[in-house]
Amino acid sequence: MDRKWWTLIAVCVGTFMLLLDVTIVNVALPAIQSSLNASFSDLQWVVDAYSLLLAALLLTTGSLADLYGRKRVFVIGLVIFILSSLASGLAQSPLWLNLARGAQGIGGAAMFSTSLALLGAFLALENRLANPIMPLRILRLRMLMGSSLVRGLLITGMFSAFFLGSLYLERVLGYNAIDTGLAFMPLTISIGVMSAGVSARVAQRFGPLNLLAVGLLGIVAGLLLLTAQGLHAAYFPGLFFAFLLLGLGAGASFLPLLTIGMSDAPARDAGLASGIINVSVQLFGAIGLASLGTIATDHAKALSASGHTLSQALTGGYHLAYLVAAVCVAVGIVAAFVVLRPPSASVGQLIEEEEQRLAEGVGSAQPVAQAA
Repeated sequence: MDRKWWTLIAVCVGTFMLLLDVTIVNVALPAIQSSLNASFSDLQWVVDAYSLLLAALLLTTGSLADLYGRKRVFVIGLVIFILSSLASGLAQSPLWLNLARGAQGIGGAAMFSTSLALLGAFLALENRLANPIMPLRILRLRMLMGSSLVRGLLITGMFSAFFLGSLYLERVLGYNAIDTGLAFMPLTISIGVMSAGVSARVAQRFGPLNLLAVGLLGIVAGLLLLTAQGLHAAYFPGLFFAFLLLGLGAGASFLPLLTIGMSDAPARDAGLASGIINVSVQLFGAIGLASLGTIATDHAKALSASGHTLSQALTGGYHLAYLVAAVCVAVGIVAAFVVLRPPSASVGQLIEEEEQRLAEGVGSAQPVAQAA
C-alpha cells in the first residue's frame, strides 16, 4: 500500500480515538459518579481537565511537530493517550481520574495537531524564527474571530446537551449506558448525514450564512424541547426530536462556520487559522460546560432545599441549564448576522498584498545596498 494511505489511516484512527473518547466519557458519567463517589464538580473536571489541556497545547504541539517531526510527535501523543486511557480505566478516586484525563488531553493535543498538519490543515509558518506562533495580525481577521465566537456559543449549547443530557437520561429516567448511547443516535447520525455533502450543497445554493442561521435555530429548538421533558418523559417523540434537531442543527452549522472562518485568512496563516478554530471548540466547550454545570448544580440545590425530591431538583437544574444554553446559541445567531457580514475587501488579501510589497521593497533594496 502507498505510504500516503498509511498516513491517512493513522490520522483517521487517531481522530476516531479522540472523538470516541469524548462520547464514551459523557455516556459513562453517571457510572463514574456512583463508582468513585464523585461530586458534580468532580464530574465537570472529568470533561474539563481533558478539554482545557487539549485546547491549551494544540498550538504548542503543532509547533513542536514542525521542529521535531510530525510522525515523532504523533507517536508520542498516541503513547501518552493510550497510557493515560489505561490509567483512567484503573482510577480509584476522582483525583486520580482527573489527573489521567489531563494527561489524555496532553496526548490528544499532540495527536490532533499533528493530524491536522498531516492533512494539510495545520501548516507551519514559512519562517518560524521571523514569525511568532501567534502573530497579532491574525486578530485582524474579522471573519475568523467572529466565526470562532459563534462556534463557541454553538459548542456551549451542544456540550450541555451531551453532558447534562447523559446525566438526565441515566439519573432521572433510569437509562443504562447502552440505552443512553442509543438515545443519542439521532443526533450523531444526523450530523453524519449533513456532513456527507448535504450541508455543502445547501450552502452553495442558499449561502453559508443563511444555512448557519437555520442550523443555529435548530439547535435552539432542540434545547428548548429538552426543557419540556419531565420526570417520566417518553423517548418518542420529545427526546427523539430534541436530539434530531440538535444533530441537524450542528451538522448544518459546522461547514458554514469553517467556510466563513477561513474565508479571510491569508494562505500563509491558513494553518494557524485552523488551529484557532479547533482551540475555540475546546476552550468554549470547557468554559461553557463549567458555567452551565454550576448553574444546574446551584438551581438543583435550591430546589432540593425548598422541599423538591432529588429527581425533581435535578430535572429543574438541567432545564435551567438547557434554557441558558439556548439563549447562548440564540445570541450566536445575532452575532452571526452582525459580525459575519462579507467584508468589502478581504483582510487576508490586504495582509498578503502588504507582505508582498514589503518583500519587494526588501528585494529592491538589496542591490542598492550591494552597490553602496
